[in-house]
Amino acid sequence: MEKLFEYYRKLVRETDIEFHRYIYSKINWNSRMIGLTGPRGVGKTTLVLQHIKEKLNLNEALYVTAEDFYFASYRLLDLADAFVKMGGKYLFIDEIHYQNFYEFLIKSLNYLVIIYFMT
Repeated sequence: MEKLFEYYRKLVRETDIEFHRYIYSKINWNSRMIGLTGPRGVGKTTLVLQHIKEKLNLNEALYVTAEDFYFASYRLLDLADAFVKMGGKYLFIDEIHYQNFYEFLIKSLNYLVIIYFMT
């Protein structure tokens, strides 16, 4: 799990916050769940990383991609459970459609703020 946090911190560190896409200010970031859809390369991941970098406590948030090799051995539900026990509040899941039964996973994780992406 530490590798997921290392990758997340690296991404946030490298995220440029100088420019925001027009949709950034239209998103209700206080919603319990937000789904962003769109083709690859339009900036969905950057939008979320900008929000994390500018507005959230980095120790209370985690960005992961469901296509990470970590999930070949571990379930998303297990990650969410461990994350909450560590004091996590905001779980951002990219490429969640790579997970089997992702609709069930989203319902199971309803005690977290979850932002997921589908391309």
